[in-house]
Amino acid sequence: MSDADVKMPPLPEPDGWIGANDIDPDAGSEGYSMPTLQAYARAAVLAERERCAKLADEYATWGGSNFAEWFRKCAAAIREGGNE
Repeated sequence: MSDADVKMPPLPEPDGWIGANDIDPDAGSEGYSMPTLQAYARAAVLAERERCAKLADEYATWGGSNFAEWFRKCAAAIREGGNE
């Protein structure tokens, strides 16, 4: 898998002008606040987690009751993530 194969959520609109100051009000550029970046990262992680869980759901239908139950548990654990 290459970086081009990774599907990320679309970037939000920038929060505004970051880095301007009293000495040089034109300094800086459009950018993102830390809460915006954290929300974006959370969305990307949740999207990847769901992608992996869907694979486990799909594998659960491949037959063999022991494997099916294991993959269902795997999908649930993936969706649960780090929320222990």
